[in-house]
Amino acid sequence: MPVLGMDTSNFTGPLTAENATQLRNSMGIDRAIIATTFPDSYASQLQACKQAGMYCEAYIYLNNVNGKYYSGKDYAQQALDAANIVKQDVTRLWIDLEDVTGQLPTEADILGALESVQSAGLAVGIYTASWYWSQIGNPQLGYLAPLWNANYDKSYDGANTFSVWYGGWTMALVKQYDAGVQQYGLNLDLDVWRV
Repeated sequence: MPVLGMDTSNFTGPLTAENATQLRNSMGIDRAIIATTFPDSYASQLQACKQAGMYCEAYIYLNNVNGKYYSGKDYAQQALDAANIVKQDVTRLWIDLEDVTGQLPTEADILGALESVQSAGLAVGIYTASWYWSQIGNPQLGYLAPLWNANYDKSYDGANTFSVWYGGWTMALVKQYDAGVQQYGLNLDLDVWRV
């Protein structure tokens, strides 16, 4: 039986303990990965998911738009800031690498972000997709952190229903299998976990 989850962001909508519980009861969603980009929405979404009895992790969307980093900070500092926000609440922080509007990260940028999260005492993972990873040169970093693979095949049969691996990964811990699903007034991205 697959372990189902969702990931949230400021685009999710008004997530409450009530609709999070509805998602858990009707769709079997037991896990949530919550965006840290906006600390207020992170806190309220985390609280709602935990009240619904979900296991929670967090992610930081790292970006560099036209040479300008989010909040004027490089990837390592963005990751460290996020880690310091979430380290009392979760055990893993995923770094989200998928920006299509900005300057591509270097391998050094990615390594700096991974090291920042680990220095804060958290486990780290990488969220990305094969199309994006190939654009950044397919660095072989799979040995450093588990993969949360964006693969919208709409199949929740398992996290590893993917035929062409990349970045040194041969399996994923999590697969994002669908996006923009409308349920209970929310805009959801859906995940399946390997356990």
